[in-house]
Amino acid sequence: MSSDSRRSYSLDLARGFCLVLMTVDHLPQNIFGRFSNVGFGPFGFFTAASAFVFISGIVSAKTYGATYSKLGAWATWARVSKRIAQIYAVNTGMFLVLLACAWTGLLKHNVFWQEYDLLFSDPWTALERGLLLLYRPGYLDILPMYVVFLVCVVPLLAAIRAGWRWFALAVSVLVWFFAQRDPDANVLNPLGYQILFVVGLIIGSSWDEFAEQSSRNLLKVLGWIASGLALTLLLARFVTGLLRIVPDIPHWPALIELDNNGPLRLLNFMWFLVLAVHIWVRLPEWLREDNPVARWVSTLGRHSLPVFAWSILATHLSMALMPGYPSRPWALVDMVLMLSTLAIPAFLGERWRSVHAIPRSEGWSAGLPVQR
Repeated sequence: MSSDSRRSYSLDLARGFCLVLMTVDHLPQNIFGRFSNVGFGPFGFFTAASAFVFISGIVSAKTYGATYSKLGAWATWARVSKRIAQIYAVNTGMFLVLLACAWTGLLKHNVFWQEYDLLFSDPWTALERGLLLLYRPGYLDILPMYVVFLVCVVPLLAAIRAGWRWFALAVSVLVWFFAQRDPDANVLNPLGYQILFVVGLIIGSSWDEFAEQSSRNLLKVLGWIASGLALTLLLARFVTGLLRIVPDIPHWPALIELDNNGPLRLLNFMWFLVLAVHIWVRLPEWLREDNPVARWVSTLGRHSLPVFAWSILATHLSMALMPGYPSRPWALVDMVLMLSTLAIPAFLGERWRSVHAIPRSEGWSAGLPVQR
């Protein structure tokens, strides 16, 4: 397997793993809720959504960067616009399904939907605002973020290729800092999460350079320090979940704020990223690639847009059909069924790929947010 194919496989595997985690976390009957939920994941005070946004930046750099280099800005804009239309169509389709379920009363009994009463009290206003992406209930705040990110891809690629990557990063940090001033967003704020996408885009645009610099002694030391910090926070996350405690730290809610990607949440993910890379490159080949579980997970990542959309709809179907407080065995069965059904859109995607003779090297463009 070539180095480029290995990189594509690694990212597909990481995206697939994120999809599995997000599906489990979104289930209100999640039996692992103490250690992995919509607020905090199992590896620290962040969730799989942070990793997904970062990986999407890397994939965007590879896919759109190639188009930008060969065909220029206008061709890249055309490809980006096509992808924006696809994401909007998928998100709107999910919204209309949820709106129809609300109108028919399928979702009314679930306590989860009490936070989104506009669907029931004023469905026409909900429809109007939903089509404009201004109303984003029930995990429909994720795909609209990618629309915002994609709009910025071409200017960012132009800045990076002009040697202004540090300027682009500085602007991104300022935008992220500004987002922290809105603590009551109630949905994922693109201004808070764009910094992960921008960092991924910068790294993906200069992959070989970053790989070469990572071997320098100073960066090795910083990498070990980051890994130590990540392990410390991972242990703290496990203890807080096990004991069901909230750390008595000043401004703790603001530090780990979900909607705006708070400071500790952001740093925790970046430190964990270093740790994950250190572990990944040292894993034996059979554990990374030569086993059916890894291949299944990477297939999910290769078709991340349909798999993600399916997981959201399946989650709401589960919430509609399951009792509000099911027994643990029933919750476990529900979780296994939800994860098993993720193979359906992935299988259909593989069939589409084989029928249309799309090579696996196109896996770079097979998932969020850059599918052709």
